[in-house]
Amino acid sequence: MSESVQKHEGQSSQAIERLSKPAIWIFGATILGRMLGFVRESTLAAFFGVGPEVDAFIMAQTVTYILFSFLGPAIGTAGIPVLSVLHADRRVEAFRNVSLSLLHVVVIVLIGFTLVGYGMAPLLIHTIAPGFTGHQAELAIHLTRMMMPVTIFLGLAGWATTVLQSQNKFGYSALSNIPNNAVVIVGMFAAGFLGGIEWVTVCYVLGVAAQFLIQLPVFKTTGYKWFINLKDKDFKKIITMAPSTIATGMGGQINVIVDRFFSSGLAVGSVAALGYGQRIFSLFVGVVQMPILVVLFPKLSEKVGLGKEEEFMHLIRKGLGILSFFMLPIAAILVLMAIPITQFLYERGAFNQTATLITASIVCFYSIGLPFLSWKEFILRSFYAMKDSRTPVLNTTMQIGINVTLNSLSVPVFGIKGLALSTAISEMVSFFVLYNVLRRRMYKKTGVKAAHFPFWKSLVSAGAMVAVIFGMSNLLDLHLFDRTVQSSFALALDLGLIVIASGIAYLVVSLLLKSDEMLFCLKTALHMGSKFLPSKVSGYVMAKARMNRVPKRNM
Repeated sequence: MSESVQKHEGQSSQAIERLSKPAIWIFGATILGRMLGFVRESTLAAFFGVGPEVDAFIMAQTVTYILFSFLGPAIGTAGIPVLSVLHADRRVEAFRNVSLSLLHVVVIVLIGFTLVGYGMAPLLIHTIAPGFTGHQAELAIHLTRMMMPVTIFLGLAGWATTVLQSQNKFGYSALSNIPNNAVVIVGMFAAGFLGGIEWVTVCYVLGVAAQFLIQLPVFKTTGYKWFINLKDKDFKKIITMAPSTIATGMGGQINVIVDRFFSSGLAVGSVAALGYGQRIFSLFVGVVQMPILVVLFPKLSEKVGLGKEEEFMHLIRKGLGILSFFMLPIAAILVLMAIPITQFLYERGAFNQTATLITASIVCFYSIGLPFLSWKEFILRSFYAMKDSRTPVLNTTMQIGINVTLNSLSVPVFGIKGLALSTAISEMVSFFVLYNVLRRRMYKKTGVKAAHFPFWKSLVSAGAMVAVIFGMSNLLDLHLFDRTVQSSFALALDLGLIVIASGIAYLVVSLLLKSDEMLFCLKTALHMGSKFLPSKVSGYVMAKARMNRVPKRNM
């Protein structure tokens, strides 16, 4: 490996190491927020099960997110690449002006979409949920109108997150989901005892408002004043990227709409079951994937903006390797243990055995595509960091076409499970196409042939993990592919033992294979815990981690 490659490899490693502390902070805050999120979902499931009221509530949420998708993705995806470079160049005044211009444009546009959405609520509901009739359709329209202010608060929260993260400040945005979920949980209990899904809706709106309010310290970095300059050259860069980022974000929402469209014509409760399954799946996306993407995206944008292309390439490879290290074992756990996990999280009150099996099947099929989803999202951000917004749009359009086609073919055969399977397959295809485009692009730009990112050691370690899961489940007499008749406490204990044992197996095999990602995580953990460990112990292990690093080929 040449001296130049070693230099850039070391610089990319140092960049990730500097970001490991905020990533761990985000990870912890996200876990707390997601735990509250599952308390929220479990409470909703206990009081309302998978009945028509929950179907209407989820469909109303879908409509509000559709409206937000017209602008929401542009706030962060287009804003961070520009603002992070301004921050890195220490252009304080330009950073402030662009931030304030972005704020006021976001508010003005979303107020307009809110008013339009209120008037078009009946049309939107009848379009995306043609299977809803009578009272269920009327309830969905009513709840949609109640939720309309959510789009404005989501925009404000997204703007605050963008400004803070472009300055490598991640704490407030990481904590923002905690007050959101806390307020909604109160609404769930009020709805359960007082009756009516409207209480849940009101508190859902207040919860999203709280998500913005916790990030109010952002105004300390911008010094609020009325300012908007649409002709500013840096602001124009955001506007130029905005249409494609909006289109990409809408693509994700269109896939959700497609799934809701097909599920609304199935048995009553199918929309709710799909929503509950997506919640379990998205838990791990939010807890593990998002902290990594959040901290790396500004750094990728900074490397491109400063012309450090080789460091950018190595940073991509490092990020994909770390995502592989975390997402492959998580996917294995969710695919094999979907039923006991769903049973533990949801089965109580109105959420019965049938709902458990349906929701678990959705979780299982979604999870097949989990690693590909995480890799794809990271590669998408790499393109946006390069100011290339055309490629993500084309890729998203292709993915929508694949998803619609597969849904049409699979739903008649597999029912609701076919929707999740189609999504997983479309994520796989989307990633492979996007990754190969990136490799060709970087080769043409730098003349350096990109090596494939490291994932095989994580894959082998995940195989050992699967063996332990099967062995432990047989030992504990826990059914992986059917419900287990036991108390919630006993089920939680069995799940905990299996996850711990299989996790240890994964880490041990990774260490034996000298996985760079494992050694990096070990080094980071020792660095974070160095205050509590004897200096000789932490120094020895960190020295071994450095010595065992395997030289890499060029990205």
